[in-house]
Amino acid sequence: MKTLSERLRHHFASADVAAAGRLSIAQVSCPRVGRVRATVRGPGDAEHEVELELAAHRKGGMTLESRCTSPEGRAGRPCAALAAVLAEVDRRGLLAGIPPQPPVALDVVADETVAEAEPEPA
Repeated sequence: MKTLSERLRHHFASADVAAAGRLSIAQVSCPRVGRVRATVRGPGDAEHEVELELAAHRKGGMTLESRCTSPEGRAGRPCAALAAVLAEVDRRGLLAGIPPQPPVALDVVADETVAEAEPEPA
């Protein structure tokens, strides 16, 4: 059976997956079922906050919505901090109740202030 991070690995650049192994998880909490909050510490003691929320669809499948304070995460892209948190979630079994059959989509939510600052392509 594939873990959650294995099921979502295709969303990440291989460099981000490799960099995730060099990050440390400073704090992880699961305030309610299907929700995870984590603080990730990287090189130079830079810290990033990551939030995950799992939602089931009525007709099958699930969406894992994430928010991250890293530059990539704020722009709505998967990043090393998110990959590190997914690996830690798997290690701790925090979202272990996800059945292996339904598809899980990853939605990295962009920070609205970043989206407003970037000009739209012509």
